Amino acid sequence: MKVLEYIPENENWENYSIIITKLTMKNTASLPMQTLFDYHKKMAEEKVVNLKVTEISRNKEGEKEYKLFTMEADAYKDAAGTESQVYYFIKGNQDIILCIAAIKQKKIPAEFIEEWSNIFLKSRIIK
Repeated sequence: MKVLEYIPENENWENYSIIITKLTMKNTASLPMQTLFDYHKKMAEEKVVNLKVTEISRNKEGEKEYKLFTMEADAYKDAAGTESQVYYFIKGNQDIILCIAAIKQKKIPAEFIEEWSNIFLKSRIIK
């Protein structure tokens, strides 16, 4: 597994306004996307209060497999504050890539969802 996280200049882990995460799960493309999604949702449900998951888009039959969705929560169970995210899971030839745009808010503004959905859906995997 390889994880990269990005925050704006002059911000840090405690005060970021947005954090972008890219997680590459090596050699996992045979894993069903729904299995990964269900596992990820279960993990989130264990950590937050009032999880709300909204599917935005998924691949059509015969297309490269992906799932685009949001997760919003009222609070963390074991920590102060909250964070909500726009998720993009996509399968490559061998790997599954998880891209996440997160902000420290209970509800994600519609403009944020639209912006990051467009970025994720218009992206492509380059070898």
